[in-house]
Amino acid sequence: MELFRQSHPWGLEVTGLGRPMGLGVDDRGCLLVTDMDCHVLVRFDAKFEHFQCHDGRNQPWGAPTAVYVGRSTQRPTRVPAGWNGPHAVTPDHQGRLLVTSYYSPQVAAVWPDGSVRQLIGSDLLKGPATARVDASGRILVSEYALNLLMVFDEGGHYLGRLGLAPGRVPLKFESGRDAVPASAAAGAFDRPHMAIGSPDGGFLIADTWNHRLQRLSAEGDFVASLVDGRGWKYELQYGVVAVDRGISCPVALDLNRSGQMLITTWGNNQVWFMDTEGLVAPLNNLPALNKPYDARFWREGLVVADTHHGRLLIVDNLISLQC
Repeated sequence: MELFRQSHPWGLEVTGLGRPMGLGVDDRGCLLVTDMDCHVLVRFDAKFEHFQCHDGRNQPWGAPTAVYVGRSTQRPTRVPAGWNGPHAVTPDHQGRLLVTSYYSPQVAAVWPDGSVRQLIGSDLLKGPATARVDASGRILVSEYALNLLMVFDEGGHYLGRLGLAPGRVPLKFESGRDAVPASAAAGAFDRPHMAIGSPDGGFLIADTWNHRLQRLSAEGDFVASLVDGRGWKYELQYGVVAVDRGISCPVALDLNRSGQMLITTWGNNQVWFMDTEGLVAPLNNLPALNKPYDARFWREGLVVADTHHGRLLIVDNLISLQC
């Protein structure tokens, strides 16, 4: 893999990736990226001058490799070695990196020395999109193929699931791993792509093919939904897709310490910003995106996995995108 960096007035562009999907930041402040076509986890140094790869085998990280100055249009692919289709990465409270693999369904823990241990396997998972860790250390797995949010403790032990069982019976942390029908009902999902913890101990879910976000309480009850720039509504909404105005196929969420949120929408190639008052607007001054799958707050700005362009966009200043 050969990666390139190019400076722009708005920040830095990193090219040469295959299919960058998930983003994370480790305890040293280094950016992490899962590449679903190269089947590796990539870690950059603080200045994006070097990178290392981990392919999911139980061995140390690869040697640091220089990021060249320039730009590439190549999008490499590799045969899987350890992970098959690493889709998301997030740090946990123990200093591990949790990597969600889609094609070989699992959530694996990578320790600082590079050793790998499977935490959650295919006995429970069928098509996990992402795993994120909430404030209490629980692992929130968005089971895209099963239409469920599955909750695990730090050791990977199953605590239960949220969604809607056949017969429109809400699942309140019940056990089981069978798929449930896609539904637009309150507390139900149609292929959810990401869930994160909310400050009140509840859940924020990117309910992807219902074209909305949902807020659920800590007990799994419906609280509010969001489908457009008018913010949270305390009644159920179904997202009518309006690519210029709506939340079209939301796939990723990130919440900062100030209570601001980023929403990545795959359907209309946008990243949306929600302020602390709940007002939502797309960041229209970003370079044109093609099927982005993640965006994270990064220092004073943000970083975007511009997936179908095979690149990362590292924006220096968030304010510049809101002018």
